[in-house]
Parts: sequence; C-alpha cells; structure tokens
Amino acid sequence: MNKDDYNNKIMDTLTDPSYEMIRENPTTRLEKEIQIKLKSLYKTKRISKSVYNSIFPRNSKAPIFYGLPKIHKTGTPLRPICDFRNSPSYKIASHLSKILKSFKSIFPANQKPQTPTPSKNGLI
Repeated sequence: MNKDDYNNKIMDTLTDPSYEMIRENPTTRLEKEIQIKLKSLYKTKRISKSVYNSIFPRNSKAPIFYGLPKIHKTGTPLRPICDFRNSPSYKIASHLSKILKSFKSIFPANQKPQTPTPSKNGLI
C-alpha cells in the first residue's frame, strides 16, 4: 500500500461519524486531573507511596492513532489502532489490569454457566 492510499484510508476512517473532532488537546488537563485525584488518594492513605509513584502521570502525550492494513481482505481495509502508551491514564490502566488479573482464577471467563438439571421427578 502506498503512502497516499494509506493516508486516504486513515482520513476515511477519521471522518466516520463514530469519531468526533475536538478543538483542543485535552492531554495536559487530563494529566492534571489525574494527578490531583492521585494526590488525594495518597493523602487519605487509600494508596501507598509506591503505588502513587508508579502510577503518577508525568510528561503525558496524546494517544497515537494509526491503521494496520488487513492484507488478507479485499480492498485492504485498515484496522484502527489507538496507542495509549504515555497517555495520562496509561499507568493507572496498567495497574488496574494487574489487580483485575488476580481475580481471573476466581471468576474464569471461559467457564460455562451452570444450568440446573431436572431430577428424576422432573423438579429442578
């Protein structure tokens, strides 16, 4: 895929009504809001100093949007990717992901729901 085709497909994706144009970059504002919340959580001893330091956002960047060509499909459509590394919420999301993974063994996602089976007399 040449550069012009790629750029045209990206613009087609971004002009889709599911995306909304914003007038200003909210990255700095979001980083500041998260910092304020984290400071509050730390001061009220809801998070430890080590957690506070590990998830506190610094020098955040706006997420990067790009597309990966689906070469196996007709017309080579793009798979939209939004890279959130270095975004204001990335460290918090990573931390929460680790916490939630610890529940995986308690609540397995691939476990089939238990359905009641009728007894010999037809009652459940």
